[in-house]
Amino acid sequence: MGALRIRSGEARDRRRGAGWLAVAMATLGPGCEQRVRSFVDGDGGAGTAGGGAGGGSGTAVGGGGAGGGGAGSSATGGGATGGGATGGGATGGEATGGSATGGGATGGGEAGGAAAGGGDTGGGGGTPVECSPDEARCAGDLIEVCGSDGRWGLAGCAGWCGAGRCILPPSCRLGETGAGETCGPERNQPCCASPRVPGGRYDRSNDAASPAEVSDLRLDRYEVTVGRFRKFVEAYPASRPAAGAGAHPAILRSGWDAAWDSRLPASQAALRDDLKCNPGLHSWTDDAGGNELKPISCVSWFVAFAFCAWDGGRLPTEAEWDYASAGGSEQRAYPWGNAFPNSTYAVFDMTGSAVVGSKSPRGDGRWGQADLAGNVWEWTLDFEGTYPQPCRDCANVERGSARVIRGGSWWQPRPEDLSARLRTGWDPTDVTDALGVRCARKL
Repeated sequence: MGALRIRSGEARDRRRGAGWLAVAMATLGPGCEQRVRSFVDGDGGAGTAGGGAGGGSGTAVGGGGAGGGGAGSSATGGGATGGGATGGGATGGEATGGSATGGGATGGGEAGGAAAGGGDTGGGGGTPVECSPDEARCAGDLIEVCGSDGRWGLAGCAGWCGAGRCILPPSCRLGETGAGETCGPERNQPCCASPRVPGGRYDRSNDAASPAEVSDLRLDRYEVTVGRFRKFVEAYPASRPAAGAGAHPAILRSGWDAAWDSRLPASQAALRDDLKCNPGLHSWTDDAGGNELKPISCVSWFVAFAFCAWDGGRLPTEAEWDYASAGGSEQRAYPWGNAFPNSTYAVFDMTGSAVVGSKSPRGDGRWGQADLAGNVWEWTLDFEGTYPQPCRDCANVERGSARVIRGGSWWQPRPEDLSARLRTGWDPTDVTDALGVRCARKL
């Protein structure tokens, strides 16, 4: 029987009609007419599985099964695949041929599979190659790595994906203190996750008189934990920021001012003392212990700014923080929606802070941020004052005394104190056991 490369029963081949059929039958020779007709009609043929050492033949025409067989057998691969056989002939294919040791080849599909010995491997094709081994790419915030089988698979990353690699801020690097920790109620989420917040327009504090627009950003899923903050403390004072660090990319004079250096603790010992601002209620411990997954507290605005800058991020503007809390244009009353707060949504009216994300996912915001209401208040970049107008990536960084804090905390007695509308100011040098920080980052 002559050799002829036959594609799978595609529409364009079927349209070639009787002329193509005549040429195919003439080329194949007597006895093959019915099998060619079956192929042209699109049924893929029956495909037989021969077998045995006596050299039985296996024929798979079109998309049917693959013939088995022993030494000296031949197999006509269905579709674009030819199978090679030890001691026997094989009909060549358009794409990658399958291999067989002493037996039939696998038919069907664009890429042939492998068959050892005889057998009746079904048609349908082998696994297509998607990528080159060790190649990497981002799938949203996840990272995919190409395996030895040429298929993409998810790889672990405690941070987020950028340019095909796992991005980990200093507070989260593997093998070091604070790294590898998992947060959330089931301890199965990386504490260092920083989900994307797509930019857009909204009304600040749900007030139509104060429209604003923010650009895309990342906002950390969780408030900074004691475990993550420990890295900053251990590196201090070398972890203090340089002039200009932690700036918002669209806001002039929003980076670290060297004149603020004097507002930071003079030494690591002084910083540790500041973090213990209220015995029995502060979350910091000098040695790692049971509070590692609680939010850091007792941090001044200057220390919070310094941490975020050191960690590769920055303080969010009040507009960015408010945008995430309100769910952008959804204008939510609370991060989770409009349902009135209770203990299943947020940590409030308690005697101390809780593990970050303890109310997830029920209390999470639109883009996955936890504890935007309750647990600890959070510093923002802005001075307290009248909202700037117009506001496109705006912040009040020019004048004022108090800095804006948002979100409420564990000691708020009233549920309405957790509203996305609530804002207040706090002395940037002052510390309290109910005030922490969450960092923003560029995409």
